[in-house]
Amino acid sequence: MELDDEGVLWAGETVRSSLNCTIRLIVLKDDGSAAARQSVLQAFHGLGTTGEGIERYRMVALDVPPEADLQRIRKLLEHGEAKE
Repeated sequence: MELDDEGVLWAGETVRSSLNCTIRLIVLKDDGSAAARQSVLQAFHGLGTTGEGIERYRMVALDVPPEADLQRIRKLLEHGEAKE
């Protein structure tokens, strides 16, 4: 870890690559209500993800393992973006 001039810590190098990734989404529907966040989690759960809602930021963090259906996840993300 390295500290920059503004006091922000940055990772220096990758020790080992993980095949998992995390996708963070801001939930706009119903101002990011608990029900709206849960509906997002459920929609992606069927595609092999797990995740959690973060009330403070109206956010959902999706954990995407390597066996998840990335093509269908991407299509669902693009659909959500198109529908705003």
